[in-house]
Amino acid sequence: MTVQKKDGRIIEYRDNRLNDLNIDYVDITKDGETKTYTFGNPIGDPIMNKAQEQFDHYLDMIKKETEGLREESIKEGLNNLK
Repeated sequence: MTVQKKDGRIIEYRDNRLNDLNIDYVDITKDGETKTYTFGNPIGDPIMNKAQEQFDHYLDMIKKETEGLREESIKEGLNNLK
């Protein structure tokens, strides 16, 4: 998942290994420079924990939005069948 922040930063949350919705690494691009963070080291661990929280939040937002759209689409379809 890629998110562009208002200040131009680009954050790429990567779940490449198992597609288990647990991110494997995060790329943060700021002012044209990209830094990659992973679990398993004193710098990456707190960054990855926060990135996983953000990723989970974005997934929840997407789920809520698509559930609403799905319900609207079902209602529209049922109304069109009348």
